[in-house]
Amino acid sequence: MRFYLVTSEPIGQSEAAAELKFFEWLRYLKKTDRITRYWALKEKPGLVAVLRLNFESDLDELLDGWKQRLPSEFTVEPLKDPKTLETDLAKKMLF
Repeated sequence: MRFYLVTSEPIGQSEAAAELKFFEWLRYLKKTDRITRYWALKEKPGLVAVLRLNFESDLDELLDGWKQRLPSEFTVEPLKDPKTLETDLAKKMLF
């Protein structure tokens, strides 16, 4: 399982109908556990989302689908799941 923190910034103006379909798609991704959470940015248009994907190639597919529904630019940061992070920290603490 791979986790990513994605920040999106829409490109240009979008129609209300396109935004509605986009948020329906986001709810579907949340229901199917591909997105664990998402939040609207406070200071500017855009979203922050935590993605939960099986393969790195799923990331490209999901971002392509995102761009098709709502043209955006992305910043993507890989995250570690809590168990992997705990294991990595434990290894570093052993001497």
